[in-house]
Amino acid sequence: MRHGTLFIAQSPQPRPANEIYDELFEQVQLVDEVGFEHIWFTEHHFSNYAYVQNPFLMTVHAAALTRRVRFVQGVTILPWWHPLRLAEDIATTDVLTRGRLEIGVGRGYAPHEFTAFNVDAADRRAMYEESLDILFRIWRDGGTITYPQGRFWPIHNTVTVLPEPLQKPHPRVWAAVQSADAMEEAVKHGMVPVIASRAVGFAGMADMRSGYDALLADQGRRFEEFGSLELVCVAETDEEAYAQLEHAYWMLRTARQDRTGTQQLVNGRHHPVPFAGELDPATLRDHLIFGSPDTVIRKLRTAAEHGVTYIVGIFGFGAMSSDTILRSLELYGTEVIPALRDATRIWTPRAE
Repeated sequence: MRHGTLFIAQSPQPRPANEIYDELFEQVQLVDEVGFEHIWFTEHHFSNYAYVQNPFLMTVHAAALTRRVRFVQGVTILPWWHPLRLAEDIATTDVLTRGRLEIGVGRGYAPHEFTAFNVDAADRRAMYEESLDILFRIWRDGGTITYPQGRFWPIHNTVTVLPEPLQKPHPRVWAAVQSADAMEEAVKHGMVPVIASRAVGFAGMADMRSGYDALLADQGRRFEEFGSLELVCVAETDEEAYAQLEHAYWMLRTARQDRTGTQQLVNGRHHPVPFAGELDPATLRDHLIFGSPDTVIRKLRTAAEHGVTYIVGIFGFGAMSSDTILRSLELYGTEVIPALRDATRIWTPRAE
């Protein structure tokens, strides 16, 4: 099993951005030291849900502070970017990081963000697919493209995108996937899927892994990874980790309000409230990857049994202190990662 961590930089009580970023980049340096393969930077806008708005800016700075870890956008929301500009930023970031960049793409989900960008959320799937088509044509054809058929981004004259990516023909691409059509689109373009397991459960993850394997076989593509997005907190004891659940509730409630367009957002500040069907603390702590190193290892072995080969862990959420995040990252890197090196071998494909 392989591991990355996603940085969002939440601030329920808004703090000065320089304090938030100083803590984040201290955590970035630790991640580089303790054995994670990737650092992911999110893209969210216009609220204290995330102080990471541009994953490329964050990546370039983080690359200067680190030695070996690779970077992914977690994820770039394609409907909000002109694909020509995005292709330029991807290539430039790949060059500046000396080939340590990978690409993460998604459709987006928060209505208030689409409204602010004057983008119709009803078009997000079509925009996502058109953007991907343009990007992969650019990479396939050495940077040159004409695309007059575009519904959202017609390109009537031949354009050459410069610079070219350092990695040829392009960095590896990951895709946020929660539906069958998104999985089909990922396989079509050779993208690696990442699924938020809390939305489907590990049984659902096993079903999606089986479907993914079947699609790969149908299209003659090779397996790379099958990723799961998880909220993670590792502490010396289960009880210490469970004490951080209040911060997970802030994130989960805020994300649900964002997704459903019911956010209580005043001057960029969210005011999340409990929602119908919300998990009680005893159930939630079992669903999340919270606990001592032994407990977290056990939970992730269960994930591996259901087909997961790669974990994207969110270690900082809500108002969790930087010291707590640093200790969680350290324990995960020094105790959890080494214990799971062979974990992906325990997946047994389901019989038809």
